[in-house]
Amino acid sequence: MKKRKITSSLYLFLAALFIFGATFLAIIISQGGSVSDDGVFTNSGVLRVNVAPENATYTLFVDDKQIDNLVNKGTNLEAGIHTIRIESPGMLNWEKKVNIRQGIVTDILAKLFPLDLKLEQITSSNISKAVFSPFGDYIYYIINDTEVPADIGIWRLQIGQNGLFFFNTPSVPIKFAEIDPEVSELLLDPGLILKPSPDHNRMLAISPLTQKIYLFNSLNGTEPLKKIDLLSEIGFFPKNVDWLNDSISLLIDDDKALYELDLTNQRTTLIKYDPQQSIIYSHNQSHLIWFDRIKRSLNIYKNQLNTKLELGSIDLSPYNVLGIDLPKNSSRYITIKTDINYLLIDIEDTKLYIFDLPVANYSLLEISPDSTTFLFKDNQQQLHTIVAKENLGLDQMEIKNYDLKIILSESDKIHFGPTGSNVFMFNNQDRTIISFEQDGANFTTLIQNEFINPTFDLDSQLRSLYILLQDGNNKIEDLESPLPLTTNLYRIGLEVGN
Repeated sequence: MKKRKITSSLYLFLAALFIFGATFLAIIISQGGSVSDDGVFTNSGVLRVNVAPENATYTLFVDDKQIDNLVNKGTNLEAGIHTIRIESPGMLNWEKKVNIRQGIVTDILAKLFPLDLKLEQITSSNISKAVFSPFGDYIYYIINDTEVPADIGIWRLQIGQNGLFFFNTPSVPIKFAEIDPEVSELLLDPGLILKPSPDHNRMLAISPLTQKIYLFNSLNGTEPLKKIDLLSEIGFFPKNVDWLNDSISLLIDDDKALYELDLTNQRTTLIKYDPQQSIIYSHNQSHLIWFDRIKRSLNIYKNQLNTKLELGSIDLSPYNVLGIDLPKNSSRYITIKTDINYLLIDIEDTKLYIFDLPVANYSLLEISPDSTTFLFKDNQQQLHTIVAKENLGLDQMEIKNYDLKIILSESDKIHFGPTGSNVFMFNNQDRTIISFEQDGANFTTLIQNEFINPTFDLDSQLRSLYILLQDGNNKIEDLESPLPLTTNLYRIGLEVGN
């Protein structure tokens, strides 16, 4: 009996030892280690590759040597600089030098573009102005000069896809709002600002020229009033009006005062008043953050209440805060502009980081949706990016500065794609739309056309590029009756067969 117990205990011990050893080896390998006849080596790291589009079939090369890439498991590589190349049928090659560090998992996202990019015409009217929803789900456009009276109005087209495949049927434009003579004057303002609501059922139209603001409700919505003159509600033309609390409220900035106007009950709440200076604030769909100059603190406004934002040991009193920026998809990070430099505050971990770009020489243009990349322009109009990513293996924030060697003119347009890994730019001089990565690598020309309009954006899945183009044939001299130039919406598929 005793012998049987000893044998059972031995089996249990050996099983536990095997499990421990297997777990140990798995940890070593996952952190870049490798096992040979001579023992365990850790002078390696892990490369993990993510390719868009997700269904792309590709071949991975490291330093011109083809290797197997285990999906979602990564590939062990010796620490150091390696040239990574990805080849996929029908796609442009993707290539970049990547620094693999010992014991660290390095993730790369490779956006592949088709070799053959084709234009597909979406509309056949004459668009005077278009705007994209903040998350690339819808395009709104105005038609007020056309031979078809029924086409006059504000239209909405869904370009983002639902999560469920069987709901992803081709979308068609629907009329969002009618244009009457009173509205027509406002829509002719060259400086007209259109702001769709986050729920896609309302639209703000702000005209600095006519000093008018209208709120449009969707023709297909449940609101009885389809057009509201907001000046009659607030009594003055403010410095800025924007959406707050998703689509329930409006944020009204009157320079020295900040208000919330609740559209469900028309109740106005004063958020902050400063008779001396403009209020320093920023907001996205879920948060509004403002800076208290007297207490030298950040405050969050939500549900008609102001609360001090707890930042642990972070002390803002030594800094002269001039501005705040929140990314549209995240509320974890806040960018602070001071009179000397730019700061990044991690609200979740209550940590502060200083960007090595002096405010006197650099201006912040845009923050990527995931709040990892910051696009700057220096005094010579040259672009720079700062990439700030949390390294979980080292438990620290890694901040890298890239000089893109790209000059941005006043007529150029630039913004991040939905993933933040790629920057897209309209170059007015070359009449092109180009794409490049956070560090300037994989520079790609997506379209070159002399009739291209600087209004462009991408859908939320980075599957298509939408642009405005002038069309017609009045540039052809031998036509007896040349057609007039009109502006329409076009699509460029960014996936093979798309």
